[in-house]
Amino acid sequence: MNDEVKVDNPIAVPEGYEVIPIDSPLFNIYQDKIDTTYSLLWESDEEYLQKAFGFCLRTNGELASVCNTSFVGGGFIAPDILTLKKHRRTGLATIVCTFYVQKSRELGLTPYWNCDAGNDASNSLAQRLGFIKVCDLPILWWHENPKTIASYLKKYHYSVD
Repeated sequence: MNDEVKVDNPIAVPEGYEVIPIDSPLFNIYQDKIDTTYSLLWESDEEYLQKAFGFCLRTNGELASVCNTSFVGGGFIAPDILTLKKHRRTGLATIVCTFYVQKSRELGLTPYWNCDAGNDASNSLAQRLGFIKVCDLPILWWHENPKTIASYLKKYHYSVD
């Protein structure tokens, strides 16, 4: 995949930050240190780089915000966004996702957004990026740790009886 991103309207990247396409070393750092579930999505960094892409905002050598591909198929592509806690509420997710959405469209892919209805930050980000809510879908979610379930329900504003 071409790592160059053509930006029609230049995206203002804050001073001290740089936008970097996800390459093999960055993918492995992300998978090993930030989100180990990526080993369930992609068999290897090679498979990820063949079928997907992502961008990160980095400052002082550390990842601040990342937008990766969680799914691609049938002409659609789904972003997965993470901004590290100390960098949240600064607009970095909007910036890195803008690069991701633009690259998706350049490749002829239709980006789509899905998130938990209670995830206010993700819903707001989707709206800022121009996504339009189409529908609500129920999900089934299983986890063997009741504390994880309770934490999730609390985090996303579900009542816990």
